[in-house]
Amino acid sequence: VESILTFSVTVWFSNITTQEAKRSERIVRTASTIIGIKLPALKEIHESRLKKLGLKILKDPSHPANSV
Repeated sequence: VESILTFSVTVWFSNITTQEAKRSERIVRTASTIIGIKLPALKEIHESRLKKLGLKILKDPSHPANSV
């Protein structure tokens, strides 16, 4: 479930409504309960992936967004 929800979280998470975010978090909590492992919140995953993407862009001088 996590891989399905987080595959493109950097694209879709910023554009979901509060209600959709709550539903998504409920799915993650339910999956966490079922498998017995605490899963990170989608917001945490989103922020982490955005930071990684930003650092990757900053390290690549040939990336079009590097000079922005």
